[in-house]
Amino acid sequence: MAIIYGAAGEEEYSDEVVRNPEVIALRDRVSAAAEPGVHEDQVRVTVKLKDGRTLEKYVEHTIGSLGKPMSDAALEAKFRSFANGILSQAETDKLIRLCWDIARLRDAGEVARASVPAVKASNAPRENRRDQ
Repeated sequence: MAIIYGAAGEEEYSDEVVRNPEVIALRDRVSAAAEPGVHEDQVRVTVKLKDGRTLEKYVEHTIGSLGKPMSDAALEAKFRSFANGILSQAETDKLIRLCWDIARLRDAGEVARASVPAVKASNAPRENRRDQ
């Protein structure tokens, strides 16, 4: 996905993308192997091109690892991409705010309750509604 789309986030793993004939053709030409001595937050990629050239990339620490933690902005952007289509933007904003302020909340259950989309909560059976 990263080679074709320039990214490998949640959107690049949709059914539409993984069924794309271009992705399938590339996937059929890729092999993966564990390399002894490479730590779990490291990666080494080697691409052999048709013209005989070899491109290599080594990453000492992947983004999101202890050695290279995500910035707050990147973490929020990643969360927003996961929440997109599930929570409204206002609900997502509220949930992010609650997560950043969890140490100051009187009830940490606020985070769990805020993670339920309002539409879904309003359609829940009466005995399961949180407003009772």
